[in-house]
Amino acid sequence: MIERIHILKSGDRVPIYSRYGINEQSVNEKKRGGVNMQKFKTLWLLAGLLLISTAALAHVPYLEETDFTASAPFKCPSVLQSIAVYSWLQSDTDVDFYTFNAYTCIPFYAGLIVPVFDVYAEFRPSMALIGQGLPDPGELLPVPLAPGEGAIVLHDAGLEPRPQFFEPFGNKSYYQGPELNIKLKPGKYRLIYWDPEGDTGDYVAAIGKYEIWLPKDIVRAFKITPIIRAGGELHLP
Repeated sequence: MIERIHILKSGDRVPIYSRYGINEQSVNEKKRGGVNMQKFKTLWLLAGLLLISTAALAHVPYLEETDFTASAPFKCPSVLQSIAVYSWLQSDTDVDFYTFNAYTCIPFYAGLIVPVFDVYAEFRPSMALIGQGLPDPGELLPVPLAPGEGAIVLHDAGLEPRPQFFEPFGNKSYYQGPELNIKLKPGKYRLIYWDPEGDTGDYVAAIGKYEIWLPKDIVRAFKITPIIRAGGELHLP
């Protein structure tokens, strides 16, 4: 039933909802409701972006879903971008491999942290940067070096009490492991993480110096953050 009858003059236009018996007031209310819903979605998105930017601005998160081996390493998206790879050493001989290229001389950072649990009280992984022109490591590494390659090796300092801090993004405390700050020359590099004592456990590889967030990184953080905050990245015995 048409609730409003329009007497038209030449050139007048009939609203489409009037032609088909639709109440104009209900249409306007639905329009306002649609606008309000759009505003709600926009505010929700902005709130989510703000949460991620304040809680995890420093590192874009990744998960080790399959073992990072010499033949299938984790390929860092950029030598510049700061990322956090939630990984684990699953056997006494496990060595995790990360690779990246430096195209210019650039400051570089790498480090590792271990989640604070009683079973990890003495889990102290080591790390090494391997590349052409780096110094002789002065010790045996768990992987062979190619001709011309050297390595910078970093072990846990063995401090007691062990330094630790609370990380709001992961919603848990971590033991601070070794850290590397260096200016790299152009070249191809490998980072390896392993435990000299053959212990197994979870760790986080922090790689890259600069806070760089792309739209795909924000989507990634939305997906991975709930997993990490719920402890879904852990492999506790």
